[in-house]
Amino acid sequence: MTVTLRSSIRQRQQSGAKSLDGLEVGALTATGATYAEAKEVLERKLPDGWILLGIMRLDEG
Repeated sequence: MTVTLRSSIRQRQQSGAKSLDGLEVGALTATGATYAEAKEVLERKLPDGWILLGIMRLDEG
């Protein structure tokens, strides 16, 4: 079985910033043999200075 994960991402808020306005957002998708492997792939794809906003598992029914 292959596990597919998708996560929204956004730039990390700079310290002292009062708003999230103007930050870029995006999405990443990764697959692996297990949830842990797919999550590791997802985290490796994450650009420096960005954070995961939540992870959805797409391969479930």
